[in-house]
Amino acid sequence: MNKLFVGMDVSLNDVKVHILDQEGNDASSRFSVENNPHGCDVIVSRILECCNKYNIQKVFIGLESTSVYGWHLQYYLADHSALKPYQPSITTFNANIINAFKKSLGNLPKNDWIDAFAIAEKLRFGRLPKSCSVDFRYLALQRLTRHRFHIVNSIVREKIISSAICSLSLAVCAKIKSLVIILEQLLLKYLMSFSPLMILRLDRLMSLPAFWLTRVKIALMIQKLQLNCFKRLFTSLIELMLL
Repeated sequence: MNKLFVGMDVSLNDVKVHILDQEGNDASSRFSVENNPHGCDVIVSRILECCNKYNIQKVFIGLESTSVYGWHLQYYLADHSALKPYQPSITTFNANIINAFKKSLGNLPKNDWIDAFAIAEKLRFGRLPKSCSVDFRYLALQRLTRHRFHIVNSIVREKIISSAICSLSLAVCAKIKSLVIILEQLLLKYLMSFSPLMILRLDRLMSLPAFWLTRVKIALMIQKLQLNCFKRLFTSLIELMLL
């Protein structure tokens, strides 16, 4: 059975194509077409020319998985009526498989033409990965499944980021709490450093009925003073931490 191996490197703007026969020789000169319906028709016509020229019974077509760049080409070739007699087998490769296979071909340069050649050679060598069947009936389900997979991964990623942010926030809060304790101790030490004369004046002030001030009011005034001092010190420390 004569076989034909078609390797394609698909990008956004064009498709590089390399065609080999079963002996590994070029069945046609390599060519490039635009990644559009007209380019797909050119690929089909060149494949048919090779099939008629070499009396081909089986066509193997391979391309790397390129998300939205190549799936339409894959379905177009699989469903084309002119290629049906040659039982086209279309394989979508993971890029890592082709990169690993290229290492066995020697020190080759890195470009799209070499990638197309490596894909055709991989098809010729065999041991191909199991590829999904190309069927338009499953296209909508395939796209929905992939989008759902992408959404679930995005949700998991956001949850991980949120958990990391919460953990970081808790760590910062713990540090701030320790700073608050230190500030309270400093403030208490500052208030306790009042001179005896100041304390005596406060005692006299609290004992004077003319001011109608109880010890509770004096305590509230001192507490308010502490709060204002603490807020100023705390704000300054936060600004220093954010620098």
